[in-house]
Amino acid sequence: MNWPNLLQGIIQSLSTILITFLMFYLAGFLKKRFGKDLSDKYLKAANIAVKITEQVYKKTENISNEKKKNMAMNIAKEILEKENEKKIDDKLLDRTIEASVYEIGRNK
Repeated sequence: MNWPNLLQGIIQSLSTILITFLMFYLAGFLKKRFGKDLSDKYLKAANIAVKITEQVYKKTENISNEKKKNMAMNIAKEILEKENEKKIDDKLLDRTIEASVYEIGRNK
């Protein structure tokens, strides 16, 4: 039996397994890190947009919710664009604005 070659094969296999686990760990860490930053940006933009929209339409009574929502969407998109977000997910932003409106209404 050739022990040096056997040991070298075992070490290479173990190092490959270790590197694979480290890559999966790093990928998960980066996803959590950057995913959280993105969601924080969307939440912040939605909250600011909803508050601005409420201030603009506070005294006006006959404004549809759809018009308010469109204004909030446009403001939030502007905020995200200024934070260098290249691809803005309209569906996610829409849901985030809805959640923000609900949260602000609940706290009144």
